[in-house]
Amino acid sequence: MRAELREHQERLRQLHARNNTGKRCGRCRGWLSFEAFRPDSRSANGWSSYCNDCAAAANREWRERHSGYVDAYNERRRLEYAEQQREDEAANVFGVRRGVHGKAEQVHVLARVP
Repeated sequence: MRAELREHQERLRQLHARNNTGKRCGRCRGWLSFEAFRPDSRSANGWSSYCNDCAAAANREWRERHSGYVDAYNERRRLEYAEQQREDEAANVFGVRRGVHGKAEQVHVLARVP
C-alpha cells in the first residue's frame, strides 16, 4: 500500500514538473504557481518548500515562541552597530575608513590648496 502511494505521488510530481504549473506547499498543502514560492538554491527543485504566506506565518510563530532569544540578539546587534559607528567616527578623524569587507583602510588625506 505504501509503495503504491509513493509511486502515485511520484507520478503526480513528474506530471506537474512536466507541465511546469507550480508545486505543492509543504505546510498548507495547496497547489500554487511558482510565483508563490521563494527561490531556494539548497532544494532539489530550486524553490522553497513553503509558500510565501506559510513561510511568513512560520517565521512569525518561531519569533513568538523564541521572543527572549530574538530580543537578546537584536539588543546585541544594536550595541555592536553603535560601537562600530563610534569606531568609524573616531577613525575618520585620523584618515581611516572601513573598507568593502569591514577592514580598516588608510585614507590619504590631501590638504586643500587655497
